[in-house]
Amino acid sequence: DAQYQVLYNQIRSERDELHSAYGEGRRNLEDRNFQKALEICNSALSRRPGDPMFQALKLEVEEAQRQQQSANIAEINSRVEGEADLVRKLPILKAAAEKYPKEPLFAQSLKLIKDRRDLVNSIVTRARHYEEQGQFNDAIGQWDILRNIYGQYPGLDFELERLNRRKQESVREEAKAKWVDKIDRLMATGDYPRAGQTAQEALAEFASDAELLRLQHVAEQSQKKAEDARVLLEEGQRLGVAKRHLEGIEKLREALRLDEKSPIIRSALLSALLERARGLVGQDWRAALPFVDEALQIDESDPVARSLSSLIEDYKRRQVVDKYLTEARDLQASGNLDAALKKIEQGMAEHPNEIRLSQLYGTLRSAIEAKRSETKRPTSSAVQPPPAPRPLD
Repeated sequence: DAQYQVLYNQIRSERDELHSAYGEGRRNLEDRNFQKALEICNSALSRRPGDPMFQALKLEVEEAQRQQQSANIAEINSRVEGEADLVRKLPILKAAAEKYPKEPLFAQSLKLIKDRRDLVNSIVTRARHYEEQGQFNDAIGQWDILRNIYGQYPGLDFELERLNRRKQESVREEAKAKWVDKIDRLMATGDYPRAGQTAQEALAEFASDAELLRLQHVAEQSQKKAEDARVLLEEGQRLGVAKRHLEGIEKLREALRLDEKSPIIRSALLSALLERARGLVGQDWRAALPFVDEALQIDESDPVARSLSSLIEDYKRRQVVDKYLTEARDLQASGNLDAALKKIEQGMAEHPNEIRLSQLYGTLRSAIEAKRSETKRPTSSAVQPPPAPRPLD
């Protein structure tokens, strides 16, 4: 009886343990914790391989797991199909491929989506590049290509609408730029009446445009200044005829300040300055110099202005050379030949081609050499007086 009782207790303990494990496995199945349920079934079957309850439970767990996996796959596929953005679609497939590595569909779809994403990104990049370069037709062409291969691209319609609007604005800006360029060229030549008329024509096409309105105002102001400048020009020329040269030149300067682009005023002022300089240069080159400099500022290639400038340089050089010669001659007269030579050497350093300096330099060198030779000549012995005559016997 005791042995029977021990065996009974052992069998009952095992039976209770199996029932407990079965109950736990069933609860995990109901909680959809399939992995834990399978572990319990495999553990029980490893001890009782033929146990029908655990065999049935295992089959039930595996079937439920398969159904859930199928449902998960279907749900993932539904999410992938419903997501239009490739960027957001990619992590869904990536997570699915990691979760279900044995499911080839996810790995294949992931590769296709990556390739498609890269293609789309390359098209978008080219479209952006064309837009930055102002090639709007080429940019629109890239977006049209994208529409054909991936019509669900987010904001595709907006991008095309925006580009078409920019294209129209670009055409309009180009047309306006042609008007502005034409007005600027007329202003540069001093044709202010035509510049104002052209601005008025441009405003008929681009009403109330701020830049064109400003150009029209500048043209009108410049025309007004040009008219005032013509009055000053006529007055300056009358003063010149009346030999009131300085007053006439000042009027012409005022006229040029008002209308700097007028070739007539520039030419009149240039002639007046040169005429005044010619009258002064022979008497006082310093007084003529500012008139010549101003003339060269107006036209540095004018032959008369360049000739007068050369003549003044000759006067200036001659005066400097005369100063060196005078100072050297004064030193020579005082007997200071070395100082005179040094003075001439200074002048020759500034004007190496001046013949008068070279001539005096040679003269001084010869004088110095002669003086040195004189000092080196030996002194002659004193003349002895003749002997006294001897007395006669």
